[in-house]
Amino acid sequence: MIDTKWRKPFQTLVINPLLQCPALARCSPLFLTLISFLSGLSILICLNAHATFIALAFLVLSGLCDVLDGSLARAQEQASPLGAACDITSDRFVEFAILLGLYLYDPTRALYIILMLGATLLCVTTFLVVGVFSENDSEKSFHYSTGLIER
Repeated sequence: MIDTKWRKPFQTLVINPLLQCPALARCSPLFLTLISFLSGLSILICLNAHATFIALAFLVLSGLCDVLDGSLARAQEQASPLGAACDITSDRFVEFAILLGLYLYDPTRALYIILMLGATLLCVTTFLVVGVFSENDSEKSFHYSTGLIER
């Protein structure tokens, strides 16, 4: 639901101006995917060290690069199945790193983290299954479902 309601204004107000930055225009979309991946994995290290504010900063950086990589690929007409696969895989690694980091931060919350992991698996599975069986009519690499299963 976030993508449906907030993506367009966020794209217009934040992402599109960033795409005009000359330094970003020289970047590869896959490089941004890598930055998103590495900053996402850094969350695990920060949570393990109880550096929550730094972990939050890495979460914002990872999320921003995750949005920028696809937008940059489309703007540069470099969108590809490889890029989409790297992006999707990176997202899952980052989600796992966050959940593991939350566990390491406070192991007494293990049951809640397992429930979050299960919810993530079910959500991603349904999201991807719907995407496989739906015709893609968007600018993204595959059909993005709106509603409860939208990431």
